[in-house]
Amino acid sequence: MITKTSDLGIQATLYLAMRAEDTPVPPRVIAEVCESSATYTAKVIQHLVRSGIMRSTKGSKGGVTLAMHPREISLLNIVEACQGKILAEYCEDYTDDSRLCGLHKAMMQLNGAITQVLTQWTVQTLVDNPTPHDSVRDHINCKLRNVCAMCNNCVFD
Repeated sequence: MITKTSDLGIQATLYLAMRAEDTPVPPRVIAEVCESSATYTAKVIQHLVRSGIMRSTKGSKGGVTLAMHPREISLLNIVEACQGKILAEYCEDYTDDSRLCGLHKAMMQLNGAITQVLTQWTVQTLVDNPTPHDSVRDHINCKLRNVCAMCNNCVFD
């Protein structure tokens, strides 16, 4: 459902959103924070720059910054930038589902639900709630642990 590329795209975007300063961050720094290879991270960032989520600056002090406010970036924006448009492979051009088989109806509903959830969650929503509750923090492997620890705004204990 969510690919490794999209997962890294979400982490990289969230890292940029959580930083106190708005200076460009080199992709290799984002790769270190997200525990990913520099090459793979650079490719993911290229997708996000092409889609308009991030802005790239060249030069010795270059890197990437967010091109939009975090409340304007939905998880759907990131996922579709990283893995392509989310489309059901079932009768996507057919809008009247009353004559379709059950499988096609189920897949259309699933596609609608995924799209709705990814649209309602924004990067700002994640910034506002970046860490798990203290009662479960030590019992789960949160994917945002490194991002939060490196942003200097909220730190896992």
